[in-house]
Amino acid sequence: MGCGDGGGRYYLRLSRRRRSFAPPAVHVEFAAMQLRLPVARYRVAKACVGPMLRCCCFVLGATSAITVAAGPDYPPTAKRPVTETYHGVTVVDDFRWLEDDASPEVKRWVAEQNALTRRYLDTLPQRTAIAARVGELLRTSPVRRYDFEYRSRLFALKLQPPKNQPMLVALPVSGDIRGERVVLDPNLLDPSGRTAIDFFRTSYDGKRVVVSLSTNGSEDGTAYVYDVATGRRLDDVIPGVTYPTAGGSVEWNADGSGFYYTRYPQGDERPTEDRHFFQQVYFHRLGTPVASDRYVIGREFPRIAEIELKGSRDGRHLLAVVRNGDSRMASSGWLWAMTASSTA
Repeated sequence: MGCGDGGGRYYLRLSRRRRSFAPPAVHVEFAAMQLRLPVARYRVAKACVGPMLRCCCFVLGATSAITVAAGPDYPPTAKRPVTETYHGVTVVDDFRWLEDDASPEVKRWVAEQNALTRRYLDTLPQRTAIAARVGELLRTSPVRRYDFEYRSRLFALKLQPPKNQPMLVALPVSGDIRGERVVLDPNLLDPSGRTAIDFFRTSYDGKRVVVSLSTNGSEDGTAYVYDVATGRRLDDVIPGVTYPTAGGSVEWNADGSGFYYTRYPQGDERPTEDRHFFQQVYFHRLGTPVASDRYVIGREFPRIAEIELKGSRDGRHLLAVVRNGDSRMASSGWLWAMTASSTA
């Protein structure tokens, strides 16, 4: 709903999709109630502007409306221009310095912005009622199962409010939820609710599953192996299998003795700025040290390559779909055979 101008100010942006299931005034009312933000850059007809602003005044009251018109006293944001040229076009970024979230100065700026927002939100008389209603909706949302996978039995992710994170569950082939069993519940693994399942891949016999877990919404995933029958975690731990820059992927060999996985540079293999690029494929045999994992393919791929691994139904062949970045139009495939025992 909001978009930033880089200087700590945020504006309401209304899309056609949002207008399709609520009047524009409702969205302006909600935004004003939440953050007391200046209304600008709206994508609505001019005829709607008056009703929207009148709705804001009605909801917030005369005092709040005057404050909205005057504008909040935002903390100052320094402009430090960085100039770059892309395809012959010069682009100036005044706020690149804000991308360094580890900087003490950026942390201080964020704290000041949060304090400003907090001071306003805490004064809203409607906040308690809104929070109660939102909490009720979150707690009573229907159970949902998705990302189904069939390998000897059905596997899926299950979102069950009020739990924060989806669980990995196994179901009988019939899909009868009465036979459902939890394989891994991140909410028990981390009661804070900050550990999430990025993706999972079960072995062909359905006895083991590789699960990528990450914390704090980072999607910086580490792969763990779980026994499906008992939920016990094996000793195999593979860091750096997924990251937001190119995602991640895993596929088992035919007999379940090991699996292929995407791997980002580790240690000093690449400069710091390339740590989350140059994705490659390695093979890990269960019960062996990660340091002994075998390189398979990827050194010749471009910096922004994105690799997706897909096994044939019988596990004898593995397809690596390689895309040059996010473009779905530019992709290549490498296909090779896997022996029943491991990694050919």
